[in-house]
Amino acid sequence: MSIFRKTSLACPACKAAVEFDEVHSVNADRRPDLRLAILDDTFQQQVCPNCGRQFRLDPAFNLMDTRYGQWIDAAPLSELKNWKAREEHSRSLFNRAYGAEASELAQEIGAGLTPRLTFGWPALREKLLAAENQLDDTALELCKAVVMRNADSPVSARSELRLIDVTEDELTFAWMLSADESPGPTLRLGRALYEEVAADGDGDWDELKDDFANALFVDLNRLMISGEAPQTPAEPPSGFTAPEAPAAAGASAPETAPGQTGAGAGIKDTGVAGAAEEAAADEEEDSETTASEPKSKKSAGEAKKAKTKGSAKKKGDGKKKK
Repeated sequence: MSIFRKTSLACPACKAAVEFDEVHSVNADRRPDLRLAILDDTFQQQVCPNCGRQFRLDPAFNLMDTRYGQWIDAAPLSELKNWKAREEHSRSLFNRAYGAEASELAQEIGAGLTPRLTFGWPALREKLLAAENQLDDTALELCKAVVMRNADSPVSARSELRLIDVTEDELTFAWMLSADESPGPTLRLGRALYEEVAADGDGDWDELKDDFANALFVDLNRLMISGEAPQTPAEPPSGFTAPEAPAAAGASAPETAPGQTGAGAGIKDTGVAGAAEEAAADEEEDSETTASEPKSKKSAGEAKKAKTKGSAKKKGDGKKKK
């Protein structure tokens, strides 16, 4: 089930108390509207009734959606610098709720889920958007590495490259400003480039793929923070053209306040891990109920698992032919 609890926060503009329904856990199977709210950037936003200023809570919750085989520990961006410790914490949460330490029924659900860890709203939205468009998130990070090596990209500690839109022929990315998560310059990559990188018939990407093997935090930021530049092939994939990066019309992000979305700190930083622990305990209880529902609700997760295995086999076959 999806879990919300009432909390009160000070408006960043007028300091008036604003009531929030703070989320701790999202079950998108039962509440698909919450997934849509994340995708349209309206989830966990509130307008101050006193002055009309809009602001947003940092993400600090777990999301499960068996339709897309996803379990995501969504953490605030302020915790990114401690990603290694947070990744192990997330792994422990998943194991307790749906992994080796869970009940047999919960493990049946977990077999169809891929656990992930994200930091900030753009990273979470990207994972949801990729899954809905059948994009492998590891291949997506490899495409970003191509962009960073072969294009005039504004790489800095103050920005992050995120997928923001997908069409039949193109993937659109934007350089998001970490301070307020507003979009900066945008660029487009042909879908054919993604397909070539994902197929990786020659094994050119094996070294970089190894960095993401068994990882929950599948994001180039894990390498950037560690001080390691992504090692891309010497030559870009065939047909690659360095994309232009025109300045996008900057959309105004919701205002932030201490404790809300922004570079400063995530909401209740010291309590984020505790909130996740509590949500995991609720998920453990809820997982048995979910497992007892009609099998049709689990079929999407099982199909996703089978598809992933088939994709992995094709990649393995490609390497054997080398």
